[in-house]
Amino acid sequence: MLPNLRCSVIGATSLEWPRNSSPPAGVHGPPNPADSAPRSDCSVAFPSLVAINMLPQLFQHPAYAEDQPSAYTILTLHCLHRGFTAGAILGLASPFVRTAITTILRRPSLAGPLPWTTRLLSSAAIGSLGATAFLGVGMTARMWGREEIEWQDRSWRILANKTQNREDDWSAGGIIIGALALGLMSRRGAGLVLPLGRASLGGAAVGSLLGTVGHVLTSSHSVEDVEQKVVAGEGPLASKENH
Repeated sequence: MLPNLRCSVIGATSLEWPRNSSPPAGVHGPPNPADSAPRSDCSVAFPSLVAINMLPQLFQHPAYAEDQPSAYTILTLHCLHRGFTAGAILGLASPFVRTAITTILRRPSLAGPLPWTTRLLSSAAIGSLGATAFLGVGMTARMWGREEIEWQDRSWRILANKTQNREDDWSAGGIIIGALALGLMSRRGAGLVLPLGRASLGGAAVGSLLGTVGHVLTSSHSVEDVEQKVVAGEGPLASKENH
């Protein structure tokens, strides 16, 4: 039961095998589509780990990596999404770094009298766009000339990783909420000296980062705690196994 538990929690679906059979020695079989009980068990035990799973819902996840459809799209979306979030971090840090440098060098700031909120949102928007473009070029350079099976393998692993899917879900939710909230504030003139497009983009960048932080804060110990309970013979999943 423990291998089924691990693949349901951490997304390593390649370790899954039917409940009433044992895998051959040294061999880990592919997931059995007919055996959905371990997923429902983990849904009961860990509702906080069961997210929207946007990518698995949008794209099929077959039993074998060589059968993975839409591999180019999945990998590209994943890389661009990660670049967008990374750019938000760099963009938000940039105004503080510039301020520290000008203070140390005792030079007048070139930022002008703009409010810090405006500066941060504008910098986050620019950073996210730049990092997204950079990751897109980097992914193209790295995967250029690779065979389709390599795209399929990477995409299949992304869909199999439930922790990664949960992080993407939280980040995507933050993007939507941040873009709508800051766009509405800009439209109503609620203290933002930014055009609608830049305010929405900056809000999406900040929301992506906050969503990622929220994922980390709410799931950092979930998988570890569950595995410890099962090994110790505690919890609902361990009880089923004992009976």
